[in-house]
Amino acid sequence: MNSKLTSQFAQWIEQELDERGWSIRELARRTRPRISNATINDILTGRTQPGLKSCRGIAHAFNTPPETAMRLANLLPAVTPTAEQQTELVHYFTGLDATTRDHVLITTRALYEETTPYTIEETEETEENETDDE
Repeated sequence: MNSKLTSQFAQWIEQELDERGWSIRELARRTRPRISNATINDILTGRTQPGLKSCRGIAHAFNTPPETAMRLANLLPAVTPTAEQQTELVHYFTGLDATTRDHVLITTRALYEETTPYTIEETEETEENETDDE
């Protein structure tokens, strides 16, 4: 067992518990699938390596993508920050109702168009002008 990686996972759990003001017992109550107080305590003290079930349950309790917990527990390989953001975005997006998803897409498109230096239409116009010049 790699205690450094387990401790990274344990530190994440402890940070989340502190931020939420939860006890281990409260975390256990909120896990799906259910994880016992003893198992969570064993993970926090390094006696037990977190497994897939523990990661899924704890991620559910914290409303976090399970992949995030699995990466912190070294059950999945590390990813770039962009890939992690994409995973988080998909996690939250799929939890929204259809109307809200439509609003998110409209907003995202608008933000993309504001920050993109050129549009497809501008690219096509530039290509047409280059052809005319030849």
